[in-house]
Amino acid sequence: INSKYLEIFFNSKIGQAQFDKNKIGAIMGSLSQDAIKDLIIPTPSIETQNKIIEIYSIYILQKQKNEAEAEKLLASIDTYLLNQLGITLPTQEENTLKNRMFTTSLKELSSSRFDPNYHTKYFKEIFKSFENGKFEYSIIKNYAKFQPGYAFKSTDYLDNSNCLLITIKNIRQNQIDIKNATFLPEDFYEIYEDFQIKKDDLLIAMTGATIGKVGIYDHEEKSLLNQRNGIIKPSNINSIYLMSLLNLNVFQSIILRNSNGGAQPNISETDIMKIKIPVPPIEKQQEIANRITQIRQQAQALKNKTKIALQKANEEIENL
Repeated sequence: INSKYLEIFFNSKIGQAQFDKNKIGAIMGSLSQDAIKDLIIPTPSIETQNKIIEIYSIYILQKQKNEAEAEKLLASIDTYLLNQLGITLPTQEENTLKNRMFTTSLKELSSSRFDPNYHTKYFKEIFKSFENGKFEYSIIKNYAKFQPGYAFKSTDYLDNSNCLLITIKNIRQNQIDIKNATFLPEDFYEIYEDFQIKKDDLLIAMTGATIGKVGIYDHEEKSLLNQRNGIIKPSNINSIYLMSLLNLNVFQSIILRNSNGGAQPNISETDIMKIKIPVPPIEKQQEIANRITQIRQQAQALKNKTKIALQKANEEIENL
């Protein structure tokens, strides 16, 4: 039997269903060697196996092409946004000992942080490039309010309800994924009114590996926010513009710069809201937001093509 054919079969819905059926344990399922030995597989002719591999290989090539094009589109957002703001970022120097050495004044250290990364020349040059841009440069606090999440108890979690709890796992760059959301009692939505998430609110992860990632809540479901995340509520600034700005690579590095902790970085509400951002007129923000939305839609269309291609490949393989 062709091992590539076996790989394709075991990764199919039919193959995975057998694994799920034979798993032991509810929370962390596991498979025994005997369970794996007892899996049932269809054994078509070598010619049919090779045909299945060919169909799947065509899909993989299409997937790689679509994903590369989608990533190229998404990567262009940084360049487009910075160009629109008239910002030219400094070139990051090689990580040599000479380039890592710098001086700073005692005045800059007093009433500030003492760690070297915070005061590097590179960040000073970044902030200077922002000041030399086309538009006003001011702290987020002047354009938005902030609400940290609440420490809901795990004992209150439910299997299902009409009230979602958005945790750090749900916050993605530019979106909030509610597929695997946790559930809370429905009356919690009114009881914990301060922590309600409204449509078009921006959510930011405040700790861990995804620290600084910002997504927009574009769902109708009633939701509350868990601890170590924050709600940014724009008042006189475009939500998509602000989200796109904070998700720029340069602002992600600034967020990390403002965080505390080593292996598990954390950032406070104060350190988020004091970040300075360029703020063009609202009409310009809308123009930028519309163009970025268009780019993201084009990238999503390419990803959707990949899903459709997989569906067709699976149908062909199942028919065979």
